[in-house]
Amino acid sequence: MKPSADLNLPTAMCRNWAIAFVTGFAKGLIIMIFGAIFECGACELRPGAIFEFGMWRVRTSDAALPGAPEASSDPHECAGSLDLSGSDAATDASKASAAAAAYFKRVDRPSLLDPTSDKGGTLPSVTGAIEVVDVVFAYPTRPDFTICHGYSLSIGAGQTVALCGPPGSGKSTLVALLERFYDPQGGAITLDGVDIRTLNLRWLRSQLGLVGQEPVLFEGTVAENIGYGKEGASQDEIEEAARAANAHGFVMDSLPDGYATQPAVLLLDEATSALDNESERVVQAALDSIVSQHKRTTVTIAHRLSTIKNADKIAVLRKGAVIEQGTHEELLELGGTYLALWEAQQ
Repeated sequence: MKPSADLNLPTAMCRNWAIAFVTGFAKGLIIMIFGAIFECGACELRPGAIFEFGMWRVRTSDAALPGAPEASSDPHECAGSLDLSGSDAATDASKASAAAAAYFKRVDRPSLLDPTSDKGGTLPSVTGAIEVVDVVFAYPTRPDFTICHGYSLSIGAGQTVALCGPPGSGKSTLVALLERFYDPQGGAITLDGVDIRTLNLRWLRSQLGLVGQEPVLFEGTVAENIGYGKEGASQDEIEEAARAANAHGFVMDSLPDGYATQPAVLLLDEATSALDNESERVVQAALDSIVSQHKRTTVTIAHRLSTIKNADKIAVLRKGAVIEQGTHEELLELGGTYLALWEAQQ
């Protein structure tokens, strides 16, 4: 399924060319009409004569008719009027040029992580085993502030691992590193024993399904928006995914299509945080059912610990490092940070 933005680009470019041509032609025609009027006026003018061009009265003597609007025949004033109109266009052109230069500077900048590149390998099959080994990372915009300090975590194939901790502890950062939105400054992340930096970026992301806190909708149909996660998703796959998410009734009653993706690794970044309690319960039940049926590797980030208590493993983060990990019951018995967080939410 081709993204709607790619389909609309040629149409938008043709429309812009047409608008530019019509606008330029219209303004040029106006200038030529003014020129013809002034040329006729210059040929017909006699000292002391007064005559009309529609609503305009052009005078060459010092005496003006009472109540009549005046337009000077002084060529300097006429030129000044045209220059004023031209200066507006020049200002707009200058602004457009500066904006276009800034835009193309950003767009044409070579990306260190190019999802369109063919470089990198692929795996014949993916089980979903993930190893995070001594990862050190700081965001490029704040290189002096390290988020991950020797971050290490082992996620077995088919396991559901939940991440919790205070804001700024590096939970969402792990998702960004798994998706290779960034590369760590130290350490490594492996998928089935292979460093993800050696894998083709487009292929890697096709193996990961990301459900964020706030979905982003692009112009186009619902099927194009959600089917964007899996290239060539069929209508049957879209409807199957809608049923799995308990959304088929809503889709059939209100929307023409649904969404579909079958990733080897599922990343849930506070996927239900924007829902009310009842909606969260329904969606969480659907997610639990999908995970249990397909046994895919799942990484869940959540502030509400009640949504992750059934995870195979829970990792508690603080200051970019894993300080506790285990099942819900094991962490409660440990009596550490997780217990304090759990009791604070009860």
